[in-house]
Amino acid sequence: MRVESSGGFKKLKVFGPSLALKHLVIIYCRSLLSLVGRDTDIVSLSTNSGHNLVLENVSMLVNVWAAGTPTGTANFVEKAVSWISCCLSRLEILTLELEDWQVEEMQDWQWAVAKVSLN
Repeated sequence: MRVESSGGFKKLKVFGPSLALKHLVIIYCRSLLSLVGRDTDIVSLSTNSGHNLVLENVSMLVNVWAAGTPTGTANFVEKAVSWISCCLSRLEILTLELEDWQVEEMQDWQWAVAKVSLN
């Protein structure tokens, strides 16, 4: 499922194992405040929307892409790590996309790089 540039909703909930959804892409949805994925078999999640992402019992999730926002790099990195903490050990691909200025800012944040390491 792909939702792009939609301003019509503030909350999105995706749940239930019977849902035949494998890939979830939510991008450029500026009014989206909350995105919840629970008890579902999604394999990949891509988002740059939503200030609150909740993932619970998403055992098939192996690919996550999340883009940073201008609200602050540290805030984004900390939020992204907390969002995926339930499935971090199972992830095969984790992409956190940041703007150039955010990457430069991160050079002083060795703790942030250590937190997102998938050793």
